[in-house]
Amino acid sequence: MLEKKPKTPVNIISMDDREEYYLQLEEALAKKAKSLEKTEIRQLRDHFAAFESSVSTIYNFLLEKGQIQPDPYKNEYSATEIKVPSSALFKDKDAIQEISLRLSKYVSQWEYLVNLFHVSIINLDLKKIKLILELLEYIRWTDFSVNSTYFITKTTAEIVNRAAKRNGQLAERILTNSVSHLRELTVKIHHTLKILTDFLKEDYKFKVRKEVLSEMDINSEQYLKHPDTVIENLKFEFSHLMKGQGWYKELIHEMLEEDFGENRESRRELVLKKLEVKENKKVKKKTRGPDNKTILLGILGKIARAGDPVRDTILKMNNNAKVLQEQKKTLAERFSEILKSLFNKKETALYIKLGMKDALTGATRYETINYFRFSDSVVKKARTLIQLQDTSGSLYEKTKTATEEQLMEFIQRQINELKTIYRRLEGLNAYFLSDEIPEESRTLMKNTAMNIKSFKYILGDSLKAFNEFKIKKQEEEQLKKLGIED
Repeated sequence: MLEKKPKTPVNIISMDDREEYYLQLEEALAKKAKSLEKTEIRQLRDHFAAFESSVSTIYNFLLEKGQIQPDPYKNEYSATEIKVPSSALFKDKDAIQEISLRLSKYVSQWEYLVNLFHVSIINLDLKKIKLILELLEYIRWTDFSVNSTYFITKTTAEIVNRAAKRNGQLAERILTNSVSHLRELTVKIHHTLKILTDFLKEDYKFKVRKEVLSEMDINSEQYLKHPDTVIENLKFEFSHLMKGQGWYKELIHEMLEEDFGENRESRRELVLKKLEVKENKKVKKKTRGPDNKTILLGILGKIARAGDPVRDTILKMNNNAKVLQEQKKTLAERFSEILKSLFNKKETALYIKLGMKDALTGATRYETINYFRFSDSVVKKARTLIQLQDTSGSLYEKTKTATEEQLMEFIQRQINELKTIYRRLEGLNAYFLSDEIPEESRTLMKNTAMNIKSFKYILGDSLKAFNEFKIKKQEEEQLKKLGIED
């Protein structure tokens, strides 16, 4: 009688073995998160702001030229979550109305991502990344053509092309530049989101280990014999312990293979290697970076982005001012205005007293402005900034011929003027929404807080870049005095 050979015992993974890996994983995730906050997260914020600015430029241009209709609910609609507009087909007779509303919601979503959504590792998860990717692909800027197979992309491209042809070369260049910029930004955002997604997958698996797997009694023998049963049991526990979280079966399978699979050691090494933060060794280069003039032109480009939110804000406020003016007029004043218009006399001034709080002292300073004179100057300023966005236009070409000192003076003047404009716009918005306006008129007032926030972000970003440049220039001058070159 043949003697039975004893079965080779299945390697049952010990809890100590897993705990050691969990500690390594937790440390690696913490280091990676810290690194991503300094790199990819910062880049993503900048990319979102630039994307929103270009999208708003196109949207507001189409609106201004009558290619799309104003959204009557724009001021009432306030995004509180990431929500992709509908991509459903619509009938030709409803085309302009439907695409107008959808583009309005599309722009509002990007405004939400820039102004209200906190872009950070803690606030991102796989669900939100998926929604951001869907929003990013709502209009395929990388395939922006009237021949696109994507309905919304094709419809938007037709409207943009029509607007470009009907409004001259400057309009065509502005729209072309904006579309080109969005194409580049789409690729960059995709790349950044891919890096963040890889991290969030590992973070998700770690959370499942911590919240669910730690509460279950599973070993490698059970898993290797009955993997499907283990996954079903895990799913049941998951539905109670991580209710509301997404169930990603593929990631769950990866996690179990890393914890209990036959090739767990090699799988773990790959995970830890993927999370490893590479320290960039700073190597001194002999080659110079961009010269001062190139840096200044870049700062000017940042400032030019303020043109769109400034214009949008003042256009909405003009509506508020007209409502206020009509409300204030008596019958005699309206009759007088008709007589004045017959003799081509200028419109009666509208004086508004603004209370503006000093950021440093907290004291409130009052200023009375002639609204319509202020509005005219702001519209001109916005037009100049929008023209500066066109890098092939005459105004931008003129700045390229300026000296470094002239550029610095020009930038400083722009920043000073924009600071004043920002302060007054903020004061005006508060005034138009205040109790000083009768309730029947206040309901007709447009809230410009979102536009002003976009303006504030661009102004702050420009000011920071210019201050950094001035510090760098001072350091260079000090080194030159000491006889030290670059």
